[in-house]
Amino acid sequence: MAIIPIGIDVGDAGDAWPIQQGNECERLDTFFREAKGLDDEARRKIFATAAEILIQCPNPLGSSKQQTGLVLGKVQSGKTSQFIALSSLALDNGYRIVILLGGRTNGLLGQNNNRIWEYLDLFHRSDKVCPFVNPTTSDAREISAVLRAGNVVVITVLKHAGHIGDLGTLFESPEIRRYPTLIIDDEGDQASLNTKAKQGKRSSTYNAILRLRSVFPIHAYIATTATPQANLLIKTWDNLSPEFCVLVEPGRGYCGGSTFFGVERDRFIRPIDDREDPEAKGTPVGLRMALLVFLVGGAIRSLRGDRKHHAMLVHTSGMRQSHTVVSKRISAIVDYWRGVLELPSDDPGTRDFIKLVQQALDDLRMTVGSCPSFTSVYAQLRTEVEQLKVWMVNSLPQGLNPTTEPIRLKNNIMIGGNMLDRGVTIDGLAVTYVTRTSKVKQADTVEQRARWFGYKMGYLDVCRLYMTKDTVETFSLLQLHEDDFWAALRRNAMQGVPLKEWPRLLRLGLNIKPTRSNVASTRTFAGTGWTIETLVETERHVCRANLAVIESFRSSHKWSDMRIGTVHHQIVRKCNSQEVIDELLLKLVRSNASNWDSLYIVEYLQRLVLAGKLPTLNVVLMNGGNERKRTPIAGNRINPMQGSNRKPSDPDYYPGDEHFHGGEVQLQIHIVRLGQPDILTSALALYVPETDRYDIGRLVVPSD
Repeated sequence: MAIIPIGIDVGDAGDAWPIQQGNECERLDTFFREAKGLDDEARRKIFATAAEILIQCPNPLGSSKQQTGLVLGKVQSGKTSQFIALSSLALDNGYRIVILLGGRTNGLLGQNNNRIWEYLDLFHRSDKVCPFVNPTTSDAREISAVLRAGNVVVITVLKHAGHIGDLGTLFESPEIRRYPTLIIDDEGDQASLNTKAKQGKRSSTYNAILRLRSVFPIHAYIATTATPQANLLIKTWDNLSPEFCVLVEPGRGYCGGSTFFGVERDRFIRPIDDREDPEAKGTPVGLRMALLVFLVGGAIRSLRGDRKHHAMLVHTSGMRQSHTVVSKRISAIVDYWRGVLELPSDDPGTRDFIKLVQQALDDLRMTVGSCPSFTSVYAQLRTEVEQLKVWMVNSLPQGLNPTTEPIRLKNNIMIGGNMLDRGVTIDGLAVTYVTRTSKVKQADTVEQRARWFGYKMGYLDVCRLYMTKDTVETFSLLQLHEDDFWAALRRNAMQGVPLKEWPRLLRLGLNIKPTRSNVASTRTFAGTGWTIETLVETERHVCRANLAVIESFRSSHKWSDMRIGTVHHQIVRKCNSQEVIDELLLKLVRSNASNWDSLYIVEYLQRLVLAGKLPTLNVVLMNGGNERKRTPIAGNRINPMQGSNRKPSDPDYYPGDEHFHGGEVQLQIHIVRLGQPDILTSALALYVPETDRYDIGRLVVPSD
């Protein structure tokens, strides 16, 4: 049975090419079904998404072409399965080389490498699909021989300038560079982008990637990430700026931000005191309860027959010395509890511990439906503590790495910092204890710490997050931020707007930056208040076209006279906002010289419309559509607004163009005659009241 439709087409795209399922996809489909237990719908979705990505890549049988794409998923939602499915589909359809930039650390590279070998079954058929890890020029002859024999090459390489540079040198040979190539950049927002753009230079890893891409005449570069802020905010003319984006919707059973920070967040989040210090003397209240809830949750899982790994993440600092202190403290607590559990339950030495276990069980009963009895849970705790290992995950000599070390025991407590951030999957993670904060919060960096996201529906009832109120608020704001740009990207795709033209208007909480400023600079966009166009169009053909758009809009609506003192305007009250956007704002041409942020203004208004906050607005044709004369200064800069005249007590008093909006959203259309040279043009002014109704949060856009 076909996994995906044969000859997939996307709309009426002129570059669409036939995509077919072959042996690679069938093999992977079998693995997904038998080894991973994915049902028909889940597998169909994975391969259909892979086809949606691949069809936007160059036809491997066509002429020279390069394409840059972005694959966007959720944190811990299965992006690895998705890019391996893409690799299989690419190999089935004529791509001969797949290169995976597999991570910045050997641990992440190893994790990706192991999954590729397992998913593609490379242990048993390396003669057909030949794997290489960090190859150099010494491997050129072997790679060439593999390709000449009609087989394919799968390469995993550390995301490091030296290793990528070696790969570029290797493929400079004309006889192997000609093969169609798929380059997948895992965590493509990290390290790959140019950190020296502001200096007019290229950072080393970025430069190595560009050099590698320049080698292959037919190739696609696909960046995958869950935090695409940097990829979307870099200059659209940058070599790694994506030309298309495919959203990878999570499968059933995924628990993400909406689960933990949505309407039911009180079921899973346990705020801890901002002053709690796991390194201080004594045992912090929050940490002690987090550890007990973890152990009791493990006991509950065991008692209901779930013997899978059960894990806890402790993230208190990025400093390795801190990890050492916290690891010793937690190990001491667990060792003490082991001793207590050896005592008879009626021994006086167990009294305080029993009370704590009861508190932990009471907490879990809030979410666990058929909860075992206290007696059975307490008895099971002896086994849970026995099957427990404390890991210190960092680069110290005594540190361990769960991506390379085998996990032998059921219960595992992972203590660390950056090594437990991006890309690391902690199997069975149920309880997270986080006290790490930073003065400057970057959305992409902080969001990557959410290792507790993932496919946890089977044991969600024993999951808990222990974190400070500030951290809870930060992740709640990040969830709004993510929902906002996902919705905008979905709408963009439905409307068929090229990604390069997508208005990069991101909603962020106060004191949260979208990404690193050395990669992408941003500025705050103020949607409310007055936005006045002061730099007007002077190209005569553009001016004529815009005036024609205004006249067409004018003739298709019913206008009323508005007289204020001696000044005469025309107005359409409560004009349909979507009509204003579609028939006027989207049709008016604005050059790069204009200070009217057309794309962002339209996107802001569109979001208000979709949220039901702006069904209508008032449109005013200033001076009744008659021209006003203005003398430009500093290039084409003018002030289209007329000020007040006379005194308020005078019957002919006019308060000025900025002061008759009446507290309602108002769009003003100004017809302006410029002197020297003599040009008839137009200018716009928009007023949005600074009220909660129109406040959709702090908005940031790329800086000029």
